Amino acid sequence: DVYKRQGNLDLNLGNSSRLGFSLDGDFSLPEMIAFLELEGVEKAYGTLSIQAKCSGPIQKKQWISPEFFKYGSIQGSLSTEDLGFIIPAIYMDFDHLQGRIDLLEDQATFSGINGNWKGSQSRVDGMITNLLPFMLNHQETLKIRANARFDHIALERFLLPDSAEESSFHIPDFLDLDVNTKIDRLTYKRFEANSINGKVVVKDGVMHSDRLNFEIAAGTVYG
Repeated sequence: DVYKRQGNLDLNLGNSSRLGFSLDGDFSLPEMIAFLELEGVEKAYGTLSIQAKCSGPIQKKQWISPEFFKYGSIQGSLSTEDLGFIIPAIYMDFDHLQGRIDLLEDQATFSGINGNWKGSQSRVDGMITNLLPFMLNHQETLKIRANARFDHIALERFLLPDSAEESSFHIPDFLDLDVNTKIDRLTYKRFEANSINGKVVVKDGVMHSDRLNFEIAAGTVYG
């Protein structure tokens, strides 16, 4: 559901017909997840505010067609003040989030996505290489390539109260992530690591790290 929406329409019907419009609205995260049929997301809450300008070609008797998105463009910003979701054993929520997103053909580029994530100040820049195919074909995986930085991640804040008894947690199969990660400080109960650098890869429900380096009390670990 769209809780609030407003905008304007600019229509050019010359030799090269194009449709342009702006959008300003608050979108329900649970409704977005239901529309995309994302398996593995157990619960979600909050709204995502989006302000965007859209432009693309139109055809006779078919204003919004696949060609509109494939050959058009969308530039805008997004923000939220309270948003979260749960996947098995893991609780993700954001107290504050804002940034810019640009969509050109199938690729969405996001920049300056920063906010407060479980008490950690974070920034993410990168791209979703197949956003439109993923939205139109639910058999697609969501391919994300990004750079991420966090000042402090306390792992116990992400685990649900009863997850300590679980031997593992399930990563949704629709995720295909390749993220260059920098974490200033990571803690879990009495364990602490600093200056963590490396690549985190998620594919086919499996997560692994590559070229992971970090500092602990005993020295520096290279992987």
